Amino acid sequence: METQPQQKTSKNHVWVWLVAFVIVAGSLFAAVYYWNEAQEAREDSTEAVEQRNLEETQQVVGSLGQVLLLSDENPTVARVEDPEILKQSNPDFYENIQAGDYLVLYPQRAIIYRASETKIINIAPIVNTDQLRQSQEEQATQPEVEDTQSSEQ
Repeated sequence: METQPQQKTSKNHVWVWLVAFVIVAGSLFAAVYYWNEAQEAREDSTEAVEQRNLEETQQVVGSLGQVLLLSDENPTVARVEDPEILKQSNPDFYENIQAGDYLVLYPQRAIIYRASETKIINIAPIVNTDQLRQSQEEQATQPEVEDTQSSEQ
């Protein structure tokens, strides 16, 4: 009869060790998981995102500069995520745009560039409608000047 209490005791020890192992393994898994999350958060810091954006802009402008003569101005570069929204705003200009294309904006022109094919999809001038409207208003308010040579003769 002495063997039964020893068997119960050894079974109890196995269960205790098994539960302790599960707790330690779960804690270790949680620690690794949260450490990875913290690493990703550091990688997504504002400075890191700005640095990646700057590098991507330089890469796109450098690649575009191999197929098109560019000015020395710093453009605004945006990667297209949802082309359908752009197509709704200006169907003619954005007709052939695809996700992953780049919209490169200079003060005087807009360029759609597909870096994956090193291909310019479209180029259009940028018209400042406020300046255009102001210029038209100024021209409309200026009095007409008569040709003095034709009236003297």
